Amino acid sequence: FVHQPTWPKRLLYTIQAIICSFTLTIGSFAFLWAGPHTFDRFLAQIQQQLFSFDIFLNAFSSWKISFYEANLIGLVLFGICFCYALRLSSRNFSSLLKACWITMFALLALSVTTVEPWYLIWPFMLAILVPQIEVSLAAILLAYAGTLAGIVHQYIDPGEQLPSNLYLIQSVVYLTFFPLPMLLLIVLGLWHIFLRLLPLRNQIKRGSITTEK
Repeated sequence: FVHQPTWPKRLLYTIQAIICSFTLTIGSFAFLWAGPHTFDRFLAQIQQQLFSFDIFLNAFSSWKISFYEANLIGLVLFGICFCYALRLSSRNFSSLLKACWITMFALLALSVTTVEPWYLIWPFMLAILVPQIEVSLAAILLAYAGTLAGIVHQYIDPGEQLPSNLYLIQSVVYLTFFPLPMLLLIVLGLWHIFLRLLPLRNQIKRGSITTEK
């Protein structure tokens, strides 16, 4: 949108994007259409809570933060990530792909109330298109963590799940999924910033030496 030279072209681009998205959505559901009941499974799924940020925050706060409040905090954090991804996407095509990956990762880590292990395949598939090592490593960690979900689940509670420890178990699985990829992205992101600032620091230092001479 921002790369279009004039407002009429921006408007035309927006209309074309809406039509393409709408057509793709219709095409995805056309062969499965069963009237309003088509969305029953989706509506039921989003009412569930599994391995999500709101469960983790609720358990981590010793149930002082309600599920509603935790979900609201997650939405705000996701909104911040989305705004950053939106700004990033305007640079070039490679940045657009990275922004899509960040959006998908943040959606699963912060916003949705149900995270099934196979959902972690989605950001992994996007990461293949992003030519940055930190994104690839984070996606590999995320996909690998998804394979451990069942093991962690059974190791903590091999028997019947009791209501008293159910959310605690889900919180531990959430911690298995997301913190390591997040930490990796933060550390490598800060490292790249440091490498970009290092030449500037050296130039300033050389400039100060020249001035003193």
